[in-house]
Amino acid sequence: VRKDGAIGSEQKLKPVEIQGSKGRSAFTVRIPNGRGDTNVLSEDDVKPLQTIISAVSGVSKIGVNVRDGIVYVDHDTLLTSAEDIKRALERGRYVVVIRVDAVAELKRLAGDREGKGSSVDLSSGENAMASLGIRKSTFVESTLYLPSMITLDSVRRL
Repeated sequence: VRKDGAIGSEQKLKPVEIQGSKGRSAFTVRIPNGRGDTNVLSEDDVKPLQTIISAVSGVSKIGVNVRDGIVYVDHDTLLTSAEDIKRALERGRYVVVIRVDAVAELKRLAGDREGKGSSVDLSSGENAMASLGIRKSTFVESTLYLPSMITLDSVRRL
């Protein structure tokens, strides 16, 4: 899988491994505008969203795609559900729709692995992504480890 989410024809996807009770739920999040309608997220909403979601037990990672209004949350499904996260966001006055429930995905993938669910050919690239309910997104998650960058001045010199 390339950085942009595309899959090269020469590459084959490996089967998805289920690791315990950790999963990723995805939510469409909008802001009520007071006129009975909703507005899309802005950069100013990222910190409040992270603050609300991080207060929910079992949450380990939060990603926000501002442009598409999607919030990705990695969480322990034994400690919290997608519905718990949705309720927390709604208490924060956001309008929320669960797009992907990690519990349902883990169950579906477990059924596939045991031969109980419909099998998915993961070698067929984009079609496999679509059959797993994964769509391409411009959201890119990256982490840089630069031990020589210990001050803001050293980062600015880049």
